Amino acid sequence: MENTTVTKFEQSTAVQNYSITCQSIGWDVTPEEAVWFAKVAFAGITDFLNIAKHKDHPKAVLIQDLKGNRIAYAAVQWVPAEDENETSTGNWTYWWSFDCDSIPEDAEVSTLDQEKVQTVISNRAYDMCKMSLGTPSFISQLTVFLFNIIKDTLDQQAVEEGHTWVLELDGFFEAAVEVVNGEKQFSLLPKGEMKTLIKDDAANEK
Repeated sequence: MENTTVTKFEQSTAVQNYSITCQSIGWDVTPEEAVWFAKVAFAGITDFLNIAKHKDHPKAVLIQDLKGNRIAYAAVQWVPAEDENETSTGNWTYWWSFDCDSIPEDAEVSTLDQEKVQTVISNRAYDMCKMSLGTPSFISQLTVFLFNIIKDTLDQQAVEEGHTWVLELDGFFEAAVEVVNGEKQFSLLPKGEMKTLIKDDAANEK
């Protein structure tokens, strides 16, 4: 893309900052583990939405800190085909956003402090690396740190009008910041397997 700078997540300052943030409260998380957990968090939340999705109304997972500050969310919604005569009956729309005011009003929203969400993330961690993440509150805090640092990393970029800076973790997400009419705008997109998992109706067809 023209006027776009792409930085790989694993090569960015985000992983170092994540490690430092965790160490500041006594958790020894290396930059390599930061990359691993980013994959676990995105995949785990995707797994949860894939299990929970329902054609009658949108489902969302809200990422917020202990003070209730909303950071980001992921959501899935069934969009019926406009033409009933079409071969396809519709499709699942799956998206992430830093704009928590854009959560659909009729969405059923789950949060990171709920055991049902934490369990799915923990299961994904074990499936990926045969590792245990420990207590549910540990999972929640790691995830909050992750999305705060992704957003902060974007916000620290000195982008100018017409230029886009992208933070990318192959197969998992693409986060970006650009300046539109003098204001920074942020985006967060699921990539690769994260998108195909949601399309897999074998997990939960409702």
